[in-house]
Amino acid sequence: MLNLKYFGVILSVVAVCEGASEYVGVACSNSGQAGVCKRVTDCPPAVDMLRRWHTHDFKRCDWDDKIEVVCCPNVTSRGPEDKDDGDKESHGHRPHHKDTHKQNRFSKRKCEQACEEIKKQASCVHFNIINGENALQDEFPHMAALGFDRNGTIAWDCGASVISNKFLLSAAHCFMSSVIPTKVRLGVLKITETANDLNIKQYKIHDEYDYSTKYNDIALIEVEQKIQFSERVRPACLYWNNGDPEDEMWVIGWGKTTIDQEDDKTVTLQKARVSAVSVSECNSTYRDRTMRTRTIRSSQICAIGNSTDACGGDSGGPLQVENKDCSFSIVGVISYGMGCGGVVPAVYTRVSRYIDWIEKHVWP
Repeated sequence: MLNLKYFGVILSVVAVCEGASEYVGVACSNSGQAGVCKRVTDCPPAVDMLRRWHTHDFKRCDWDDKIEVVCCPNVTSRGPEDKDDGDKESHGHRPHHKDTHKQNRFSKRKCEQACEEIKKQASCVHFNIINGENALQDEFPHMAALGFDRNGTIAWDCGASVISNKFLLSAAHCFMSSVIPTKVRLGVLKITETANDLNIKQYKIHDEYDYSTKYNDIALIEVEQKIQFSERVRPACLYWNNGDPEDEMWVIGWGKTTIDQEDDKTVTLQKARVSAVSVSECNSTYRDRTMRTRTIRSSQICAIGNSTDACGGDSGGPLQVENKDCSFSIVGVISYGMGCGGVVPAVYTRVSRYIDWIEKHVWP
């Protein structure tokens, strides 16, 4: 499915969350005051404010296992005379505004709430991409295809994932050519099936997307009509742990199934198992093979399979882990690769780094 035009990968939820942070202990600044990033439960001023007002105004550093990490003021930097009065914003005075994206961790964030609902409806479909295997009917109900009108013919050249009853998650580069997708196809195993096609109402590309480096290669798609959920169409959860999953992951899509044939797209949705590759190893591999200076960042994730890979036409599709209840959590969005076939890791946009951005638009 990797159509070189989209530089995708060969395979081609409501999306929801799953959560350790590399930011704990890092120096930070909050409203001009020096601090250090701590779990909100380890920051007394934040805990005090949460108890009083059920919200806080501290700058967020990250998330750590579903616990918010905030920029906690350095108590040692305050004089003894300040101990009782304290910082008005940090001790007892209600914040001037409530930011729904800075909810206390005694309540659940919106994508997590959505995921709980998704898991209630999950069902298992099991018996027991290049070199992938056919997926089963209803195995990946969050998978969608994006349709491009090419001279009156719809070409399904990118993938996407259902993340709510109005939104899908995909790659920004799928919207950067002279022809952009206008339709979404849902609930099919074979791309040629008569399907539930919806019109795209609008799309949102990440503001910091860089076409040359593929940094921040992520986009949200809003459809005109609400998506009707069923056994064949259902959203996935969002994986929000910043680390790489230890479990094997799945990459899926209707992209190419062989390396050599330019137009060898598969009719049936393909699936393949892949494992994460560290960013440092991935950078080393790309430097050795391409001599490029482009650096793969922590906001991206690399993965590779045993002679399986994503290819053109898979762009925008999901990299996902399967949960114990048979629901899926989206770890990455297929961004790019170097050829096909599993020799070099494919590169995906790491979804956990964009949870705030997704929530802002999908669950405002």
